Amino acid sequence: MSLSEQIERIQELLEKGNFPNEASISQGIVLPILQEVGWNIYDPRFVIPEYSVSGRRVDFALLDRRERPVIFIEVKMLGNIEDAEEQLFSYAFHQGVPFLILTDGKEWNFFLPQEVGNYQDRKLYKLDFLERETDVIIDKLMRYLTYANVINGTCLDNAKDDYKRLAKSREAELTIPEAWNQLLQAQDEILIELLADKVEDICGFKPNKNDCIGFLESHYYQPTTQNVKEPQTKVFQKPIEKTKNSKTFVTINGNTTFYHSARGVMIAIITYLAQNDSTFLERFQEIAHGSERNFIARNKMDLYPKRPDLSARPELSKEFLPGWWIGLNYSKQSINKIIQLALKHSTPEFSSKIQYSLDCKHSDTSLT
Repeated sequence: MSLSEQIERIQELLEKGNFPNEASISQGIVLPILQEVGWNIYDPRFVIPEYSVSGRRVDFALLDRRERPVIFIEVKMLGNIEDAEEQLFSYAFHQGVPFLILTDGKEWNFFLPQEVGNYQDRKLYKLDFLERETDVIIDKLMRYLTYANVINGTCLDNAKDDYKRLAKSREAELTIPEAWNQLLQAQDEILIELLADKVEDICGFKPNKNDCIGFLESHYYQPTTQNVKEPQTKVFQKPIEKTKNSKTFVTINGNTTFYHSARGVMIAIITYLAQNDSTFLERFQEIAHGSERNFIARNKMDLYPKRPDLSARPELSKEFLPGWWIGLNYSKQSINKIIQLALKHSTPEFSSKIQYSLDCKHSDTSLT
């Protein structure tokens, strides 16, 4: 059976749900793939299942000619791959293994553990067997997993070259919000004029400059901890009296930002808490939900589980940090309750630095 035929077989079985556990994924997907890309899966000098690492076991270790592990493969149940990186990276740390694969059979994640950053920063590629074309799957498996090229070091060289290109692309992507913010903070005349002209083209009337500035302010990007140690809270340096809704604001560390809606205040507060406490979002997610909605979620569609039509509407959700979404379809009173819940379950060191107002009867200006 060729690699292409093997992949098509696996895709068909995945769609039928024929892999109920890790053992079936190992036997029916991982081992056949390894065999097709040149590994002798019956030779323990090169392929060792249940490889022992400091009293624990990684599902598969691929060894070089000196019988040193060069690739670890960890297998999880289908759909149970999230948050499994720590275990695999721990194995790699103890053995100095330069290349890792985390898979549930359907999704294959390739990592370079010796690079810098968090787990996602060190992810080289995610290969989904049901989303990618067969030729793409073959290309990636051959590039990173072929026996001959792993043994002679070509696969690792390929991975490092690809990672360098990916790192540059990520850096450029992360810089886009900073460039956008600089245009907004500078109240760039060209940007404002372009917006005003386009409005006039559409409706026949040209908005005034302050209306354009107000709109741009509402689209200010809140930076992440990847680039900023302290969250930026000032959006435009302009007098308070020029802000249309001067009673909707948040003050963090003595710096006040005014917003045109309570949503902006909620996003700013939750973002600040997440940036300063790496465990906050995971803790908050456990209790941040109503009877039918989740206030924050990893997946946009999980914000309104029973209303996919709401999840599909872009104005009702926002990705406020990479990989984290927040629902926006709430009244001021509901937003105030969400903020109070977030402050209550955050670290006092950071929540005590926050004051806010939503310009509603039940809005609190500080944590009580």
